Amino acid sequence: VLGRLFGVRGLGRGLDGADGVRELYLAKSCARRSRFSTREPARTMTPPEITDHLVILAEMGHEDQVQESMRRLHPADAAELLDAIEEDDLRSRLFAHLETPRAAAVLSLLGDQARETLLDTLPEARLRAFLTALESDDAADLLAELPREKVERLLQLIPPRLSADV
Repeated sequence: VLGRLFGVRGLGRGLDGADGVRELYLAKSCARRSRFSTREPARTMTPPEITDHLVILAEMGHEDQVQESMRRLHPADAAELLDAIEEDDLRSRLFAHLETPRAAAVLSLLGDQARETLLDTLPEARLRAFLTALESDDAADLLAELPREKVERLLQLIPPRLSADV
């Protein structure tokens, strides 16, 4: 009966008490997730739920909502979210929605693997913008992770004052 009410086959068959209630809860939870809306994520969402929400929005092509959601995240939360994503392409796509000052802060907070894969894919123009947005010690840390040839090109492209500090 419960299965028919919620459109879940096999629900409640052979299960009683806590098992039936647990299965009903899981079925309802899965049904809600499968009908994910494109609205803004609620403040009470957990980091994995926010990640799921953003991934679904990105896969559905709702780039404006992805950008707005990423803009609202604290840099530490955005870094945690990007660290949790295993697909490099998706991580790069979500990271691209961050404005330069926030992206620079997020980049400095990312784990080594996520930062390394993002640095490999970022164009030099965006890296240059990050270097000018970061404090000199953070900019130096960022440059330390890049290949020498790229560092030399970037140092020629940034303002001389910043280049001397780094």
